[in-house]
Amino acid sequence: MFTERIEIGLRIYNPLPYCGRGVVFAIHGEQDQASCQIMKGVISSGGRAMIDVVWEAGRESRGIPESLLRGSVQWKVETERPRADGDEIANLREAARRRESKEKQAREDRASAKRAGIERLRHAPEYAGLLQLSPENRNSLTTAAKNIRAELKRAFPGACFKVRSDRFSGGDSIDVSWIDGPTFKQVEAITSKYQDGHFDGMEDMYHHGDEAWNVVFGDAKYVHEQRRLSVSFLESVRAEMGYSAEQVPVESHNDGEGYIDSWSRGDNRNPCEQVQKAASERSA
Repeated sequence: MFTERIEIGLRIYNPLPYCGRGVVFAIHGEQDQASCQIMKGVISSGGRAMIDVVWEAGRESRGIPESLLRGSVQWKVETERPRADGDEIANLREAARRRESKEKQAREDRASAKRAGIERLRHAPEYAGLLQLSPENRNSLTTAAKNIRAELKRAFPGACFKVRSDRFSGGDSIDVSWIDGPTFKQVEAITSKYQDGHFDGMEDMYHHGDEAWNVVFGDAKYVHEQRRLSVSFLESVRAEMGYSAEQVPVESHNDGEGYIDSWSRGDNRNPCEQVQKAASERSA
């Protein structure tokens, strides 16, 4: 734990992406180092002062608790580096102000573009057959599911799709399934725009999108696509590729869904894998 008095110009390091190296530029309140406690390097308590830091990356953090800066595992006071003088602090703060101004302008530009996009979509003749969200219709999930059905029916009139929506404690989802018909990628090109955002496994969090399409035509937290292949379709692909039933046995599962047992047959150069891959990449 850092036990000395915190002063303006003191250099700080934090490994978080939006931090890095920084400098203390303001202190609010009386410091009380004796009352600061850190439990397991994470939980901080005590102290009465609040610290403002400007980062070399061009951002500012305000109101950092004294106890956090003194002893948290993510914070380090770089006593080996010389204190920053007034000119350096002023330059860092000016850089932070310029960055904030630039980011504010970018946010305003995105908001303006989004409003224009929403207005265009609401009056686009090519989407006249889709349902739109409005003060009278606020059900984004149901609207998205109905629009997916409409788009798929129009794009693939000969195929039969099941589109089911569901709500759960963490959000909602739409599941799209079909047998044979168009390829997975062909369907995904239509359905993917109805998914609100994406889950980032590295950060262990869901990032919500901000697309004009979803404001107008609805969305779900997750949209899943599942294409199943029939026995007859797999057998036709197998025949076209010149393989026999002994080389590539096609089994029937459940409601006639085709299945090729290639798990124990080796790498993707074997006939089973080749037929399975070819069937998945072509429409029926």
